[in-house]
This record gives sequence, structure tokens and C-alpha cells, in this order.
Amino acid sequence: MIRRTTWILVLVFAGLVSLIWLVPWWQGRNPQVTPTAIATPSAVFEEGTVTWMTLQAPDGKVVVVEKDAEVDQWTVKQPAGLIFDPNQVESAMTALEGSNVQTTLAEQPPQEVMGLDKPAFTITLMLRDGAERVIKVGSATPTGSGYYTQIGSQPAFVIGKSSIDPILDLLTAGQPPSTPTGGTAEPEASGTLGVGGPVQVGSATPTP
Repeated sequence: MIRRTTWILVLVFAGLVSLIWLVPWWQGRNPQVTPTAIATPSAVFEEGTVTWMTLQAPDGKVVVVEKDAEVDQWTVKQPAGLIFDPNQVESAMTALEGSNVQTTLAEQPPQEVMGLDKPAFTITLMLRDGAERVIKVGSATPTGSGYYTQIGSQPAFVIGKSSIDPILDLLTAGQPPSTPTGGTAEPEASGTLGVGGPVQVGSATPTP
């Protein structure tokens, strides 16, 4: 008769063979839900078509940037009364216009997981053909390389931080007009200050 230990070894061997066969079958039927990086990033929108950008922060702060077609230069329209470095503004808008989808999401996580139910920032773009694009910027990804982003009601995707951070930096980039050395700041003239333009001021001394 076959010993009891022999039967046990046969059963263990049969179990291992079954496990080797079942694991690949189970994995094929239950693929892991992970973001799928695309080999060739696709542009978020056609470069050179943006004419207006409005950035809204959760605290209510707003930055509005407009493209002056005559001189082909970006100008900060809001907040008024602040001076912006034209090179910084140009670089920020160039980064945004050249932005690509960094990662597509094979499965769409819940909006609250991506921070898109209450977006951290909202970017509204006006395009040259009159179309409007509302971009919701949610939480940073676990790797910290990008942000969960959604345009309108389209599926969410991940956009690189290098495309968004320069725009967000504009919220704190504006500086008040320079204060004259050794004196009190003179009152600024009425009107909106452009990007890096000269500041005209009135007399600070009342007429006797």
C-alpha cells in the first residue's frame, strides 16, 4: 500500500500545479487598476490659440492675463496696481500653452480622491476662435510630478507640474510700485498698470 505521507506529497504537488495555472488566469480576469502613461504625450490644446487666461484661487484671488495681438505680448489685467515681470508672465503662459497630457487614467478615481470635487484652482481660457476652456486643477499626484486635471466634463488626466506651477506662481508675483528712496511713496496715477511699464505718479506735496 502507498504510504500516507506519499499521498500527502501527491496532493501537495497537485495543489502547486493548480496554483501555477490559476494565478495567471486570475490576473488576466482581474487586471490591476493603475494609471497608464502614454508614450507620446498629447497636447491639451493647440499651441498659440489662447488669447485670455483667468486664474481663480480658493481664497478668491484672481489673476487675469490677456494676449496683446499687436505686440504679441501677454499683459496682466488683474490685479490692478501691481507690477509684473514680463519675462515671468511670458514664461508662465508659454508653459501653459505648451502643456501636454502627462498621464491618462485607465480607471477614473472618484472626484474627491483627485481633489476635483472642490478644485484647488480653476483656469479659464478663451481661445482665438471664441471657444472657452475651463480647467480644474485638483490635488497633486502621489509621486508629486503632476496634478489631477479635468477640462469641463471630460475624463480627468494628469498634467505635469512644470506646466501648472508657473501659472500658480503668478498669484504671488505682482509687486507694488517702487517706493522712492528716503521718502514716502507717492500716490500712483489712476488706471491699470501694465506689465513692467513705467509708473506715472502725481505730486505728493499739496499746493499752498
